[in-house]
Amino acid sequence: MKLKFFALAAMASALSVLPLSAYTGDEDFPDIKKTQIPVLSVNILDFGGIGDGTSSNNEAFRDAVSFLRQRGGGHLTVPAGIWVCESIVLGSNIDLYLKDGSSIVSGSDAASVSADNATNVSVSGNGILEGCISFSNCSRVSVSGISIREGKNSDTASGITFNCCKDVSVSQVSADVSGDAFRIISDEINPDRRANAMSRNFSIDGCTVFRSNAAFKIGEETAGGIEYLSITGCQIFDSSNGIVLSSLRNRGGSVRNICFSDINMKDIDAEAILFNLQSEEEVTFGPSPAFKSVMFNRIICKRAENAGIIRGLPEITINDVTIQDCTFSTRRGLDLSWCRDISLKSVTCNVSEGEPVTTSYLQNYHNTK
Repeated sequence: MKLKFFALAAMASALSVLPLSAYTGDEDFPDIKKTQIPVLSVNILDFGGIGDGTSSNNEAFRDAVSFLRQRGGGHLTVPAGIWVCESIVLGSNIDLYLKDGSSIVSGSDAASVSADNATNVSVSGNGILEGCISFSNCSRVSVSGISIREGKNSDTASGITFNCCKDVSVSQVSADVSGDAFRIISDEINPDRRANAMSRNFSIDGCTVFRSNAAFKIGEETAGGIEYLSITGCQIFDSSNGIVLSSLRNRGGSVRNICFSDINMKDIDAEAILFNLQSEEEVTFGPSPAFKSVMFNRIICKRAENAGIIRGLPEITINDVTIQDCTFSTRRGLDLSWCRDISLKSVTCNVSEGEPVTTSYLQNYHNTK
């Protein structure tokens, strides 16, 4: 699947003091390499699993994954039932398949599904995970169809975290958690490994988020770099923030070519879009992160405190931002500062307080209806 990143040509303003960015737009997003799982399939029942909502299945899941690893991978099917398990650690070439009517829960806090340094790893089906999913240093990752809910004794649970992962496809996943629903980071701080630590090539499509801290959080940890993310066709309800891109001065890394499109939000406590590199935290060391080439296309938000805050740093601005065909019905509008080459086209901010768009310290800013 090819995706195009269309950046609008920025026009010079009175604050233009630097030459235009070299980014010219129309850049192809790389093809995402598909997850390939061997045909072998086993059932958790074959390893002594009991889905009665009481019995522990820690050993059954551990034995099933070990069995598949020894045979080069395959599908681990979880049938209808309530399966108590604290932790499931997947490996390369393994798909965890949750059938309709299945729920994986924890007897104490939140169940977790994870994989580290794995290739071709998948979680699929129509079942429910009461817990979180974490992938670290993985490639060819797929998550589809499942529902993620907060564990019964957890009040800060996240949904899915991808750390230094490549070629990731997420589709038709719902998340109802109080933490961040979908989180993409790259926290490798060893300079010798940064070239291999990047989070790269993501497609997130058709997902639904309820009552999260942030529905989509990109960055925060950026040292390894993040690039080529497409997030499209998603819905966000009753969350603190909708889309969040962030980092701090000492985190370093390059974050570029991010496209959000066709996203509907409703009842957002704070910001529909929060794109912020500033913090009250005092930082005296480390390189600043570099963000560029980010598009927000066909975003609709009904009821939020702010349409958006996009705030770079005086020493390193946020570059090449396009907000296009978006409608915000919010208390306050867009607040833009310390950005370069930023374009608004056909953006409507219906606000009850203040100006629709507030700007400061922008270079090459253009706003057209």
